[in-house]
Amino acid sequence: MALEVTGHVQTRFIEVATLLHLIDPVRGEPVDHGLGLEGNETELPRDCLLKRKFLDSFALVCAVRKDGDTVSAAAMEERMPEGTVIRVASNHGLSESTLSEIRDMAIILNEIAIETFEKRDRESELLAKIVHLDSARITYYLKVIYGATRITEQTIFGLKSKMADCLCCPSDDKALTAFLEWLKRLSIVQAMPLDSEPNSLIALVRWALQAKQTYISFLRLAFFPGGKRPPAWIYAIFKLGRYAIAAKALIQLALEFPGLFNPMIVEPVSAPPKRRFKCPEVGAPLTSVLRRIVGGHEIDTASRLARVWDVLDAESHFRKTCTLDLWVHAEVQLVSFYDHHPERKPAFRFVGVTTDHRIFRRYKAMTINLSKDMEEIAKQDLNSRLGVRRSIPPDSTAGVSLSGLIGMDSSGRENAGHTQAYRATGVPAIEQPDTIVPHHLTTALNPASQHEEVPQVSGSTKDSPVQSWTSITPIVFHIARIDNANKQDIVAITDIVDPVNGNPSWKRLVEILATGGEFGVDYTEGEDFLMVGVEEPIRVATERQFMACVTFLRNSMVTNTKVSVHKYAEMPR
Repeated sequence: MALEVTGHVQTRFIEVATLLHLIDPVRGEPVDHGLGLEGNETELPRDCLLKRKFLDSFALVCAVRKDGDTVSAAAMEERMPEGTVIRVASNHGLSESTLSEIRDMAIILNEIAIETFEKRDRESELLAKIVHLDSARITYYLKVIYGATRITEQTIFGLKSKMADCLCCPSDDKALTAFLEWLKRLSIVQAMPLDSEPNSLIALVRWALQAKQTYISFLRLAFFPGGKRPPAWIYAIFKLGRYAIAAKALIQLALEFPGLFNPMIVEPVSAPPKRRFKCPEVGAPLTSVLRRIVGGHEIDTASRLARVWDVLDAESHFRKTCTLDLWVHAEVQLVSFYDHHPERKPAFRFVGVTTDHRIFRRYKAMTINLSKDMEEIAKQDLNSRLGVRRSIPPDSTAGVSLSGLIGMDSSGRENAGHTQAYRATGVPAIEQPDTIVPHHLTTALNPASQHEEVPQVSGSTKDSPVQSWTSITPIVFHIARIDNANKQDIVAITDIVDPVNGNPSWKRLVEILATGGEFGVDYTEGEDFLMVGVEEPIRVATERQFMACVTFLRNSMVTNTKVSVHKYAEMPR
């Protein structure tokens, strides 16, 4: 049975968490769960893959607003007397209207599971319900797209000229033409009223789907080359496309595993009420937490914090920030529900239901240890990073990738063509010009961060980059500035492998080399470039060149190589 954390343990935990947030609200590495496993997730058993995508999609659909109140989680209870139960929790509780609409979706899926005729119309019906339920969130993303640069004929001409140099065969030229035609529709999207008709919003979602499904390489080349972060409006388009993917994911499970829909019903978890937390009226909470962290320097540290926070009284600001309305997160609500109803625990424990009942007997020690860890992090930040903020990453709203959904027939076998795959999933086929993707762009312009991925239409992982770069002897670079040999670093290829796509990341290398001070080489992208090797050095300054270079080194069986950092300004004219 879960026990409540109260008293001094609770106060200590919240105070240090608040301090960490005030120092820098951005922590850890951003994770796009359903999007970040594009290369590996299809290694899962087919039923596990589709169940995960189904539950992720259900959680996405239930988060009807762009706020924390409707963040949701879902679990699947199989082989219950009443059928398969989708148990849904939401941070502030599932509203009656939302519950009614997702139950209607479950009815459609139950009907799809037993039907034998063409499913295309049912997919459109399901997507229409998703768009209606999530119209507030879709409208939010539409507002973000309004802020995009206006796409004019002059813009299209400029992009075509800029990108033509990257093409190497006639099929690439056709793909570029199709991309530019797709991009022209952005001006139509920007002219859409916020209260657009449902059919217009459905067309918007289908249009947005193609951004990652088909045109990710072109978008990267045109708007965020060299590992840059995509602008907000492109992220908004990606987010909109997830609703079309959600419809595919929901339907695919019904097509391939109809036994789960005999019937499938939806039941909510009742959310506990909010709990108000306030710092004790007496004492100085900020001074108290600082005394534990930087003992003996709390007064000076509080003064520094006041300057960073731009307030006169850091103590008062901290106390005010510590006044919180706390609620139980959706995932934790599900865990608590199954603790109280062990007979309903899902066999497919995707939401992280614990089997260790003793964990709650150790809750105080766990919370205290976590508080100590956070205090240590706060100490490091106070000593070395005070006033320095990390850039805010894009949110990682629940959603799933297309892998395992496109290119499969209704039995889960890989199809030769897109047309059959769309017919199997009940999704209208996309016109042929929109499905032409230049192969060299997809492979050369690999994503440089965890926030993006290149959609794959095949479930195969035989040539997974993760396997190819971790199964060889690591390449090691000894890097030094040509104008200051004292500034040097040594970097192994394993230091810069992107955990998502498994490829060496130019962005990660640049971040390491940009370090200055006593250690590091003060690399400045745009001003500096690398010369890799000694006898026949290779000039590297972009992600494409870097990927080609490390592939060349691997093919040449070079494991250790020297790298020099040069300035463009010092190049001979």
